[in-house]
Amino acid sequence: MSEPLRAVVIGASGIGKHHVKWLLRAGCEVVGFLGTSRESVEKTQGALRETLDFGGAGYTSLSVMLAECRPHLASVASPMGLHYKHVMACLGVGAHVLCEKPLVGHDGVSTDDHLFLAERLVQAADGASRILAVNTQYAAAAPHLRAIAGGQEAATEFMMQMESRGQNRTGGHEQIWHDLAPHPISVLLALVPDGHVDWGTVQCVLEEARNECSFDSIAGDGTVCKARIVLGNVPEGPLTRRFSLNGVPVDYEGRNDEDGVYCTYLKHGDRELKAKDFMEESLTRFAAAAAGEGEPLATGRTGLRNLEMQLRLIEGAEWR
Repeated sequence: MSEPLRAVVIGASGIGKHHVKWLLRAGCEVVGFLGTSRESVEKTQGALRETLDFGGAGYTSLSVMLAECRPHLASVASPMGLHYKHVMACLGVGAHVLCEKPLVGHDGVSTDDHLFLAERLVQAADGASRILAVNTQYAAAAPHLRAIAGGQEAATEFMMQMESRGQNRTGGHEQIWHDLAPHPISVLLALVPDGHVDWGTVQCVLEEARNECSFDSIAGDGTVCKARIVLGNVPEGPLTRRFSLNGVPVDYEGRNDEDGVYCTYLKHGDRELKAKDFMEESLTRFAAAAAGEGEPLATGRTGLRNLEMQLRLIEGAEWR
């Protein structure tokens, strides 16, 4: 039997702890994680050991971690302003990399500069023959939505409404968009992989607690998909997460099943479909791709397309 792939996680106190969990369950050996301070590392290490079968080490130096752990793959869950630096460093030591969305994100940097940096990461991965993937896990919804909608090949209408708690945000308006828009965009890219935006159809309104954007996505065969994205901050009360494909509404919920395993549940009318948790799907497929089996859920090139749509769709937005 071959040895398990060695993995490291950059930023394991927030969303990164779920990366650790799913990489372990995918059969990887998570040998290290990176934190910001010795205190935070000790706290995170204790939490990981208590809740997961984690025996790796915690680091505050990226270069030391990469040198000592010699990872086959790395998961980057650091703040988005550090994504470029961290992804490039991991590719530089020959690791396959999964990056949290967005692929790059820097305050005060133009759209063209964002895309230039993202393209450099994609090219670096290609040049090193390494896998670069982006954790836009909601793309895993696409085949399930098709099945619920009757299996039609062409997507002619798509909507996704997504709300989050929004606590501890630095601001609304555009912040909501950058936090949440990559998810519906990822589903649309999975449904219409050869599509392009008809920029003349874009209508986008950014409010403090709600964003809404509609546009046409044109498939390679000319089929028009009417797309609509609705995002919001809801400080308390129930959250709405809903899809619509070709007029068929589907509600999303994540919860533990009867065995205590966190799963995805998609509901249309009286019908409920149970599926693997979307993040588990993303991390599992990345680990498998790193082992030479299949493709990641969202490649770096798809992440670049996602980033371009995310940034360009709101260039002419109306602010309210």
